[in-house]
Amino acid sequence: MSFYPFLVAQLPLLFFDSRAPVSMQALARYAAEWLPAEEGDTLLRLAAGEWPDHPVIRDYRQFDVGLRNQLALLRGTRMNRDPEPYLLGSERPDHVTRQVLADCVKDENREHAERMIDSLRWKFIEDRTVMDSFNFTFLVAYFLKLRILERWSQLDEQRGLELLQAALEERPKDPVGTPS
Repeated sequence: MSFYPFLVAQLPLLFFDSRAPVSMQALARYAAEWLPAEEGDTLLRLAAGEWPDHPVIRDYRQFDVGLRNQLALLRGTRMNRDPEPYLLGSERPDHVTRQVLADCVKDENREHAERMIDSLRWKFIEDRTVMDSFNFTFLVAYFLKLRILERWSQLDEQRGLELLQAALEERPKDPVGTPS
């Protein structure tokens, strides 16, 4: 008897731009009790921030590298800098995705731009797993979406100020080329 329908039926629906309804860590521990050891380990590792080997995870990472490469190209061009040192491989997104990313780079509202980029990631996950509903691939996709939601739920104004302050403290006091 398959345990996937039982496990998947218990999962709360995920909606982009909403809060994570469940912790990835807690869900991974619960799911690992029901899954074969290798699959449980994959979810536990994914919840811990690792990228275990799975076809959907590989495809997602490849897509994400393409997004990041295109952003590096667009931002480099906009800042009149060579983006080459920031590129990883030769991955590039499709034309529609490139246009959305171009709009993101022009967007003055950084939060809105980041949400647009994450919506591209979300759509990729959904498109990649559209035919998967009661199997392990669905669970992997669910965890990838949870990762996006958890990242946003950890961000708030106070946390942003803390990250900015930490970055400013790490910055060299007298950068090269700055008059003393």
